[in-house]
Amino acid sequence: MENYLLSHEGEIYTGCYFFAIAFVATWESITPRQPLSQPMGLRWLGNIAVTILDILLVRTIFPFFGIALALNTEQNGWGLMSLFHVPTAWALLIGIIVLDLNNYLQHYLLHHIPLLWRLHRMHHSDMDYDFSTSLRFHPLEAVFSVALELIVIFIFGIPAIAYMVYKILQVFMAAFVHGNLCIPKTVDWQLRKIMVTPDLHRIHHSASQIEANCNFSGVTPWWDRLFGTYMEHPALGHEKMVVGLAEFRDEKYRYLPWMLLQPFINPKPIDDLILSSSEGGQD
Repeated sequence: MENYLLSHEGEIYTGCYFFAIAFVATWESITPRQPLSQPMGLRWLGNIAVTILDILLVRTIFPFFGIALALNTEQNGWGLMSLFHVPTAWALLIGIIVLDLNNYLQHYLLHHIPLLWRLHRMHHSDMDYDFSTSLRFHPLEAVFSVALELIVIFIFGIPAIAYMVYKILQVFMAAFVHGNLCIPKTVDWQLRKIMVTPDLHRIHHSASQIEANCNFSGVTPWWDRLFGTYMEHPALGHEKMVVGLAEFRDEKYRYLPWMLLQPFINPKPIDDLILSSSEGGQD
């Protein structure tokens, strides 16, 4: 079974990727959490176009990565888990936990290192919040993310099956947490005990810097709780909370060329939006 999954990893991942997007897009069209404020077609065109560029660039720079590196690491006995002879079942569990922690730390660094924030802010400059936001990452950020992930795989000796399981989980969660989904509050509060929910992650896309520097987790909220970056709800509430970045609200930044230029320019805010609370709202 494991050999089958690994040998068909590309087809399985691609199928899950498109299924997750289609499922969340359908769900949010039926029960949207919030009305969208921007022309949907233009946003979707830009966000889909940039993710195509991400895929092309990453596959050009890293033609053999992820599964291939994990398999080679296992076969050659590289990495800490091989060095300490960690049993297979434990290696699978530890591998998934390490990858999830890496995802949290990587996201934290993208917000706190100025050069990396320049790459990441294109994701946050989306002025609406729906499934297509999960596709909106600058190609240079995509390269950074994959490179860091490969280093983690090599250092820890992450098993190939652990990597595959986590990447499939991550692709479903990326679409889900960025979904404009109306989930009953009681259900949401139960779900967020074990997983990140759309309401929880939407806070991270607040135009308030305080709120945007919380809720970095992508799969489970435990890392945010552990490291003190967890926020339960925005100060102004989800209905009044502004998403996006004030300095990129000009209409030109909805077009792909200007999206790609965002890391290299220093625009000034174009309005005097009150971007949310200066205090409060954090656990």
